[in-house]
Amino acid sequence: MSAASAVPPDSQLKTVEDLKGHKVAQFRGTNLQIATDRVLEKHGLAEKDIRFVSLDSNSATAALISGNVEASFGGSEYLDLAKRGAVKIIYSTKNDDPTLGRNAGLLVTAEFEKAHPEFTAKVVRAFVKGARFGSDEANRQAVFELWSKAGLPVESFEADFKDERLAHRLSPVVDDFIIARYKDQAARAKAYGLIKKDVDIDSWFETKYLKQALVDLKLENYWSTFDAKGQKATEGEVEHTKAASN
Repeated sequence: MSAASAVPPDSQLKTVEDLKGHKVAQFRGTNLQIATDRVLEKHGLAEKDIRFVSLDSNSATAALISGNVEASFGGSEYLDLAKRGAVKIIYSTKNDDPTLGRNAGLLVTAEFEKAHPEFTAKVVRAFVKGARFGSDEANRQAVFELWSKAGLPVESFEADFKDERLAHRLSPVVDDFIIARYKDQAARAKAYGLIKKDVDIDSWFETKYLKQALVDLKLENYWSTFDAKGQKATEGEVEHTKAASN
């Protein structure tokens, strides 16, 4: 998932560096906070340099448009607003270092997984089937229309995924890049003072259900895999299908 910084259309703020000392909305306590901290660090800033206000996505958008904050960090919700001239995006991780983005995963408690392995396997299989459908460029419009039912317009997803394969972000594969990202995020969360103890990230991953689902659905080689630095390690079959479009 990409992250972006938006400002009012008539704002004099033009770069991340310009945000220093200004009132900025951010949904704190989420993966956006660490992603934002990384972006700030890359641009020579830290949280203490910004006057952050914790607001959820909808509240942050309303505060930005009404002028109650001077900028906001968020995601694809700002793309359609920018297209309509309601906001101006001054930075996005979309075409930047791939390690600046955000990742999401399917979580289950150890107790549930141990007590109900069959249910866990069933849910993972369903997610993999959904990822297969969503990764197929032939389904691009259908995927965006499904996602738009959550409230964001189709145009936001079209802009967010422009010239990018769906499979690049919808792959369910747990590879070296994903594990490295979680380890890095945990280390940064501690460095930024968000958590106090080290986290054993390796113990978080149980991939046997995923591996079995990939075998059962004959998708072992469908998605590409990436090394810890985000460089392609193996090329998946999906790379040879219809190319990404708008």
